[in-house]
Amino acid sequence: MNLKALINHNGGLFPTGGRLVLEAEVTEEATGKTEDGYFDDVVFTDSPFVIDLSRSKTTFRPGLRYYIQVRIIFLTKHLGP
Repeated sequence: MNLKALINHNGGLFPTGGRLVLEAEVTEEATGKTEDGYFDDVVFTDSPFVIDLSRSKTTFRPGLRYYIQVRIIFLTKHLGP
């Protein structure tokens, strides 16, 4: 991968919401055994968490109380306070 070309293509920034995927294949010289794997937990973002409002009502009526249900999820998949 040409990292400079990737950065230049996106205006000098990594794409928000994009993932960095690392793949490797390793061969042990003594036995010839090969293992491969990948890691894709790196997410490019402008914020360290996601705000989920899906449990809130989608309508609002003037004069009535309106409660917003907010769920904050960190990118590490842990729920916020």
